[in-house]
Amino acid sequence: MNLARLERHQHPSPPRHELRNRGVYASTGRYLGNVTHLYVDDDKKLRFVDVVTGGSWAWEGSTT
Repeated sequence: MNLARLERHQHPSPPRHELRNRGVYASTGRYLGNVTHLYVDDDKKLRFVDVVTGGSWAWEGSTT
């Protein structure tokens, strides 16, 4: 399976909604960060997202 990062103007296959800039929360309700990038497979099916955590020393981590 090949993965590709979508450009800002690109979107995954329906029924996905725009997830970029949305908040990500743990099951406990704790805020984790915001979605920045979307990664899709060859069929444009959403597979992974990048979540940037707060602060000036933000790091990126992938989650499903």
